[in-house]
Amino acid sequence: INYQDLQYESEVDKSLECPICRTPFHQPLTTKLCGHTFCAACLDRALEIQPVCPIDRQPLNASRDLGHTRVLLDQLDRLRVKCPNRCCDHVCSRELLGVHYERYCEYTLVHCPDPDCDLRIARGEARLDRGCLHTFTRCQYCSKEVMVASLEEHYDADCGGHTAKCAHCNAIVVRHRMEKHTAKDCARTVVACKWRPFGCTEWAPREDVEKHEQGQCVYQAIGRLVRDRMEDRMMIGELKERLSSMEERLHTSEKKRRRHRTDGLHHGMGGGEPAPFVPDLDLNDSPRATASYNNGSYESPEDYMLAQFERMETKMEDLRKMIMELDGHHSMRLLNDTMRMNEQIAELGSKVGVLGMHTTWLMNVQRQSRGQPRAGAGGGPPGPGMGGGGGGGGGGGGG
Repeated sequence: INYQDLQYESEVDKSLECPICRTPFHQPLTTKLCGHTFCAACLDRALEIQPVCPIDRQPLNASRDLGHTRVLLDQLDRLRVKCPNRCCDHVCSRELLGVHYERYCEYTLVHCPDPDCDLRIARGEARLDRGCLHTFTRCQYCSKEVMVASLEEHYDADCGGHTAKCAHCNAIVVRHRMEKHTAKDCARTVVACKWRPFGCTEWAPREDVEKHEQGQCVYQAIGRLVRDRMEDRMMIGELKERLSSMEERLHTSEKKRRRHRTDGLHHGMGGGEPAPFVPDLDLNDSPRATASYNNGSYESPEDYMLAQFERMETKMEDLRKMIMELDGHHSMRLLNDTMRMNEQIAELGSKVGVLGMHTTWLMNVQRQSRGQPRAGAGGGPPGPGMGGGGGGGGGGGGG
């Protein structure tokens, strides 16, 4: 996956863009001295030219002066991206894109199921019962010779035969792609709002629904909150699984260490030389620790193993803290969103009350305006509320 060419669902904050490639960070590295952040590949290319920070030109040591920022990684993982395959409409968080692309996307190129063919084919087409699709056939619409594996691309780009007019928007579409056009692209097809599962009842032509979704749908905040909550639960579940796996590996390694110590004591009591201890655990994120042991950085195998156990305990503690921070962060966000919604509901209630008062006042004014002509036509005395008018009449009679 070329992360610099990805298309994002919404505009990305400028603070998350690499100052070298001007795209969102991929595997970001932050300088410890000046605090500048770059993509790992961009910084590697810059350091090959000159070992200084590309922004303020301070000297940099790649093995000592660079580190990761967990908060930045979390923000980048949450970005919503589109699948890089041209025909795929899948959108997911960036941290899950690799799994979708490598395992599930039907448009990712994989090896042809025919063992005698060395070409690649889209995963959705790679079925043993269909055999090799790298043979040529004649298009049923334009009679052009096309490879079977490229028929879909031919229909989208090259085929000019047997077009039809869309019944909704009058667009000219290749007949083979009419169903996809109606389901995905037609502006006049009546569709539901994407926040319908969360309570929205909007049902209108696609172009109107898109405008509705961009800023008018009141269920958007609820939908995003629920979706983020589900993603966070998946992430917490994955972290818990990793933590359990690490604890199990640590427990197993502890048992092995005790067994090796016991075997060493038995050999010592028997007068023989204890067998050399060779660690067989893959507990490191990089081969540096193994290289350090092989180069003699540790005085004994026991020191090496103790260092590995301490590192594992630190990682487990970091994972526990991360889970607690995620849970607290999203609980606070849920509480804040709930309080904001309650305030909006109270404000709406207040506005409804004011509208009710205005309506009552207008109705009273209308009743009074209808009652005054009838009172004047009867020639009777003015009502109690019209004393000022009576005084004026008396003055006229005196004159």
